[in-house]
Amino acid sequence: NALAWVSDARGVRNTWVAQCPDYKARRLTDYSGDVGQEITHLHFSHDGKYLVYVRGGDHDANWPEAVVPDPTADPQQPQMQVWVVSLSGGPPRTFGPGDAPVISPDSRRIAFIHLPEESVWEAPIDGSGKAQRLFFDLGKNSDLRWSPDARSLAFVSNRGDHGFIGVYRDPNTPIEYLLPSTSKDVEPHWSPAGTRIAFVRR
Repeated sequence: NALAWVSDARGVRNTWVAQCPDYKARRLTDYSGDVGQEITHLHFSHDGKYLVYVRGGDHDANWPEAVVPDPTADPQQPQMQVWVVSLSGGPPRTFGPGDAPVISPDSRRIAFIHLPEESVWEAPIDGSGKAQRLFFDLGKNSDLRWSPDARSLAFVSNRGDHGFIGVYRDPNTPIEYLLPSTSKDVEPHWSPAGTRIAFVRR
């Protein structure tokens, strides 16, 4: 029941939203200056209360770069960060350096790839707690997918010349790796009932 997009007015990028029934456009963020920071990965929470996005980096490249050319002389290094803004108003909040955010089906949590080490972090979407590392594994992580019941998180653990599909459930349950091999497994997708995971093996 809402649309979100990014406007680029002479290099100044901001997020906009239009909600039913009138779909009147309004700006959600108030960034200023041509600072060369992209805005990407726009996602509404399932309850329609929040918009999550990534600011910074270069997602037009084959491999997103964390730092892109900055035409300003700002002494602070720009970062690729995960942000959230409430559709009911208020300033955006950042969860810290990261990319590729995914919102849990119950709209309570957000998981994302923390940079630069490419680990998985999680935070309450409403800002009631700080972002923290969700688990440790030996790979560089990507392709996060929540289970339909929001109790498990599938991910790719990239080990260089091979990669595993992992499933994290809770701090007391070991990570389950699905059919681990010397192949590269990517793109996990849960079945609607949350009982199976399909993935691509290369």
